[in-house]
Amino acid sequence: MGSAAGCALIGAPVPAPRQWTLLTDHGAVGDGAADCTAALRAALATGRPVLVPPGRFRLADTIDLPPGAVLQGLHP
Repeated sequence: MGSAAGCALIGAPVPAPRQWTLLTDHGAVGDGAADCTAALRAALATGRPVLVPPGRFRLADTIDLPPGAVLQGLHP
């Protein structure tokens, strides 16, 4: 089982929406076929929380989350 080290705690303050970056703004396509690895890396590189909209985002490589990274996923 994986470690939860570095994960935000439930109930931690949520950044204001204007501070987020949308994964699809970095080229990700949630169709389950396109490789979204580069898009996720680019979104994380902004240093802003990343909002992942509904969809299937395929990753073809390992993603190293930087300290303090925030990923927020939405589902329909």
